[in-house]
Amino acid sequence: MPSHVSLSHVHFTWPDGEPCLTDVTASFTQGVTGVVGRNGSGKTTLLRLITGELAPTAGTIIRDGAVDLLPQHLTLATGGQVADLLGIRAQLTALRAIAGGDADPRHFDVVGDAWDIEARAGEELAAAGLSLGLDRSVGSLSGGEAMLVALIGLQVRRCGIAVLDEPTNNLDLATVDLLVAALDAYRGALIVVSHDDDFLARLAIDRIWEVTSSTVRERFTDQRMP
Repeated sequence: MPSHVSLSHVHFTWPDGEPCLTDVTASFTQGVTGVVGRNGSGKTTLLRLITGELAPTAGTIIRDGAVDLLPQHLTLATGGQVADLLGIRAQLTALRAIAGGDADPRHFDVVGDAWDIEARAGEELAAAGLSLGLDRSVGSLSGGEAMLVALIGLQVRRCGIAVLDEPTNNLDLATVDLLVAALDAYRGALIVVSHDDDFLARLAIDRIWEVTSSTVRERFTDQRMP
């Protein structure tokens, strides 16, 4: 069954009693769902509810599949490597230890069923036009390359539901082209928050939810943005 997130009559109120979202009922299913709204409308709070970082004050949220977030501002520690940005460092380290003859059961627990994760990472990077070794320094990547690598990491880790928060911020046009291609090829449910209507218009959007007046309403259904 395809992964999805559904919210039913969700309310969220801040600890000081200030309401933020009221009676939100929305679904985020296989394909691409856009989320739009003015600054301060509650988009970030909606994302935090979807990922489970926040719990609703009332109502229910059902997540059928793992949810991962690609934030606006990636943590680009210059001492990190591509494997860290992909989110596969632990599995890669365990695989290399096993290959080196270390039979510690903990390594096998870390790997799980991801025995091919190094090969898959290389294939996904190459498919996106990126010729990068997994040990390459993050500090040597451009901002656009880092964004694409992080997005590819969601695919490599087989996240059923991916949330992207303003993914085109600080990207040049060429990198946006690569990002669109990567999103078109993504297998799973994508939730894309963006203020960039031109970018959203280029995606095969299945639906758009607009956060407005403390609630969420559907703007478009089963069609590309005009």
